[in-house]
Amino acid sequence: MEILECAFPSHYYCPWCDKFHQRHPESGPKTWGRETKRNCQAWNGYLHAGKDYVLMWHHVRLAVNRASWGEEFGIPLDDFVYRKDGCTSLGKENGRTRLDIEAKIVSGRFLLHSTFSIAIPRSSTRKKNFMSQLFDALPQNVVGHRDDREGHSGLQTYVSQAVSQSRYHTAQLCSACASDYRIMSEVHTSTPSIIGETLFLTVESWRDLGSGRNPFEGAWRAHGEIGNSAPGFGADIVRLTNFKIGQVRRAFELEIDLPHGSDLAKNLERMISPENVNVRCI
Repeated sequence: MEILECAFPSHYYCPWCDKFHQRHPESGPKTWGRETKRNCQAWNGYLHAGKDYVLMWHHVRLAVNRASWGEEFGIPLDDFVYRKDGCTSLGKENGRTRLDIEAKIVSGRFLLHSTFSIAIPRSSTRKKNFMSQLFDALPQNVVGHRDDREGHSGLQTYVSQAVSQSRYHTAQLCSACASDYRIMSEVHTSTPSIIGETLFLTVESWRDLGSGRNPFEGAWRAHGEIGNSAPGFGADIVRLTNFKIGQVRRAFELEIDLPHGSDLAKNLERMISPENVNVRCI
């Protein structure tokens, strides 16, 4: 299939449909709204930061194709770079926000780094329902995964601790989607001090989205938007790997190889390949 794919740079192979789809000339997470919509795209799952940035599996494949075979075969990594400054409502208060996204391909693996920062009046953190409003403001591509609607394992606890403390820093590994994430917070007194204190909260994540060869690869499917699906799919595969805290982050920052987990995890991934299951039921 890859030999055929190399012969036709205008198309890419979709294992879900078992056919070649024509690539939109402006394919990419920032231009997904102009792409031809296909059912397989939604079935394959996706990461998003609102309607302006939707990263789908075929974007990963096209980026890896370009890195492997040449620029005519896919999407440049610059198309995955995204920055947005904004404002979000937290009850009666508004928080200033910034979202930064960047990507790298390391040894044929697509790695995504996302950073979300928010500045909010410290006084608002003591109000009722503040934490639920804050979690609603966190972008899915930073904190979400397919396993459940609560975000990375331990995330809510660590964010709550970061909000309650004047200075906080922790690095963690999500046991469900094998993503590194880091939470940092600082409280600063505004000038003049009558304005009060401001909490600066930052949440970062580093994800391994896989090789782009197969949308059934656990490294990809564990990250997707859960939508109306039943929780739990994906995590059972990835949590069995041998990742340690910081490995995905170091692979991204130092551009070094990433361990791909135990033989048991690899066997489980083969079990859910389209050759061995009814893929429509996944």
